[in-house]
Amino acid sequence: PRSFDSRSVLCSPLRNIGNAYAFISRWKQAIESWNRTILLKCPENSITKLNVIKAMQKEGRMRDAKTQVLEMINAHEEREESHILNSDTLSECWNLLGGIFSSLRQFDESISAYTNAMSASPNVSQEALFGIAAVYREQGQFASALVYFRKLLKRYPTFNKALDGASVLLTDTVSWAVSTRG
Repeated sequence: PRSFDSRSVLCSPLRNIGNAYAFISRWKQAIESWNRTILLKCPENSITKLNVIKAMQKEGRMRDAKTQVLEMINAHEEREESHILNSDTLSECWNLLGGIFSSLRQFDESISAYTNAMSASPNVSQEALFGIAAVYREQGQFASALVYFRKLLKRYPTFNKALDGASVLLTDTVSWAVSTRG
């Protein structure tokens, strides 16, 4: 007979409660519920930790989110047994970090994180390419942004965020050109 593990009985309900809170944008309660599953060392903790980081971003807690995602990446790189991430999850960590750095206006670090995301897994490269293009656009480096939007649209022609981003870029470029004419 198998031994009864009370932790496994609590994991799914706690995770689902966190998901329900997130669904109604109650980020603090979602984080509390998800953190309980993390403390219980439930399976799929890396996904739960990513949910916590995303909720922190929604709350505007970028520095906390940055600390958390860096801890996940560092634990993975140090090969801590319980913290090894699959390539898609590692790439998602790098993508989140790229977005966090961008929000903190640390643009060089943002581009580096997005580049690491593409290296970790090609499956999530559209978000990383979009992130790089958006960073360049934010910095007013329109030519560089356009290069990345073109790469993105060539690989993913129906990626709506890229279509929207490229159209905003073209609008920004026209506005800039008109304003510099005097």
